[in-house]
Amino acid sequence: MIIHGREVKFFRSVEANCKILQLAPGGSIERFNTEVLGSDDYEKSQRACATMMAIMSEAAELAAHYTDPDYEMNPLTQAEAMSLSSEDFSKAFTEALMAWSGEKPTVVAEPKKKDKPETK
Repeated sequence: MIIHGREVKFFRSVEANCKILQLAPGGSIERFNTEVLGSDDYEKSQRACATMMAIMSEAAELAAHYTDPDYEMNPLTQAEAMSLSSEDFSKAFTEALMAWSGEKPTVVAEPKKKDKPETK
């Protein structure tokens, strides 16, 4: 997704899992979903969403940096996420959730080419 003129990606790394679980009451992802993200406290929920996006953006940037050491990291920050319009914030969070749940493929597989039958 393009945010403030650059492509922002989200990635669920082991480190991202650990950081997000630190935000969860009792370290429970279920409680994080219901008590934090699904909270009736709008501010608490929005800040948690922004933090989750920042963590997952940093994970994507670290992965890109480890793949290419010359890659200059520029992750989305919580403050930057909070500066987005409600519509863009929702779009970004949806992308982060898709990366979190594994619904967004990170690798596109090509179909296997069929072998031509041998002629005798």
